[in-house]
Amino acid sequence: MKQLRMVLAYLGLLIMGTGQVQADGGGYDKLKVMTQNLYVGADVQRIVNAQTPEEIPLLVAQTFSIIDGSDFKSRARTFALQVKDSKPDVIGLQEVALIRYQAQSDYFIGNPQMAEDVRHDYLSDVMRALAEQGLHYKIAGMVTNIDQELPAFGALDGSNIPTLYDVRLTDHDVILVRDKVTVSEVTPYRFNTNLIYPSIVGDIEYQRGAIGITARVRGEDYRIFNTHLEVRYNDQVAAVQAIQMQELLGLLVSESRASVVMGDLNSAPEHSADVVYGFPTPYQQMAMAGYTDVWAKGGRGNGLTCCRSELLNDFDLALTERIDYIYIRSAQGRDDFATAGKASVETLSDITNDGLWYSDHDGLYARIKLPGLDDDELHHRWVKNHRNRHDHDN
Repeated sequence: MKQLRMVLAYLGLLIMGTGQVQADGGGYDKLKVMTQNLYVGADVQRIVNAQTPEEIPLLVAQTFSIIDGSDFKSRARTFALQVKDSKPDVIGLQEVALIRYQAQSDYFIGNPQMAEDVRHDYLSDVMRALAEQGLHYKIAGMVTNIDQELPAFGALDGSNIPTLYDVRLTDHDVILVRDKVTVSEVTPYRFNTNLIYPSIVGDIEYQRGAIGITARVRGEDYRIFNTHLEVRYNDQVAAVQAIQMQELLGLLVSESRASVVMGDLNSAPEHSADVVYGFPTPYQQMAMAGYTDVWAKGGRGNGLTCCRSELLNDFDLALTERIDYIYIRSAQGRDDFATAGKASVETLSDITNDGLWYSDHDGLYARIKLPGLDDDELHHRWVKNHRNRHDHDN
């Protein structure tokens, strides 16, 4: 009788396995991806443009007062509603700020103690907002980019009594995944080539980077990177941006699995190679490396994602640039996604209860269908699954 039960169980697995082959053979693997630049909340460029040392503490205080006024907790709650509507498997976030302060400045005596008192923690605010919507996401990986502290002069605690204090901005790129997604091979990477801003208080290196993970979604492994490249201010900066893209692609050059690159690349399709070295733009490099811009496959509208005003209150101003992307490349041995894949892509934006845009960038959401598995791979998967089940039953 035991042998009969085993034979019946084997036949049942065979029937289930055959049905799975028939179901998968004509279909597609599905992946839902979102990328969003959260926006720190103010234009920090004004600080490095200071003309005298005396301006620095005042400009820093002004900048972080504007950040306070942007009310990131409210912006995070509005962003969470976008996530609730689309329920992506993987989310890439840029400009995930951690802002700390020190009530008694020690900057001008060598800054022996870095600021540690938290004023804003964007990642915690996002995770709390997602949980409030009943969404279950986890932090899959994070890279720390710039970590800069500067003095500020102003009323830190709202008492209208100005004082000299220190403010520390730490920037991150982060990947979140749904709680059922399995994560491995977490790879934080900081670019070796970065822009250095000469300032009146010394050079400030604007460190940038990327975060990579392997995510297993619906039985398929994807190698996924999220990044935020340098802004293209001029031709010299265009070269820095292009080299950063080269560094990132170098991490994926031997990758055989389906791979995704997403984020704020600060590179528009119409941009040309820099005139200093003639490096191809990040957009051009991605195409040369075999990646497909999913917006070109199935985008709705014009795809423009940047940029709103510093104060997030420009409701009549049109976006002018397409610089946020989701790219995908099929696994080795699969059909090219550019010819056989499918995608449905849309931009995301909304206004908070405070009457502000939730970011200066629109988000980007893609539902991606990769080319289906061929018969040999389907058979291999069925045999592997059958053996696993048979061993488990025994």
